[in-house]
Amino acid sequence: MSYRAERAKWPVRKGKIGDAEPNPYAHLTAEERVGMVWEITRTTWAFMGGLDVDSTLQRHIGRVVSRGG
Repeated sequence: MSYRAERAKWPVRKGKIGDAEPNPYAHLTAEERVGMVWEITRTTWAFMGGLDVDSTLQRHIGRVVSRGG
């Protein structure tokens, strides 16, 4: 079966913005959300190519501020 035919079977819902289902993760901070998927991300990268994702993680942050120009 073609992709287009398979896609035609995908469930679709029509609703208003106020009708959206509540987000069960809305109470979490961004840091907590990233923490939830970090182990999965590391495992996936290791599985895909044997890469150590921690070795390429930038541990420093810089900021450049322009004084006009």
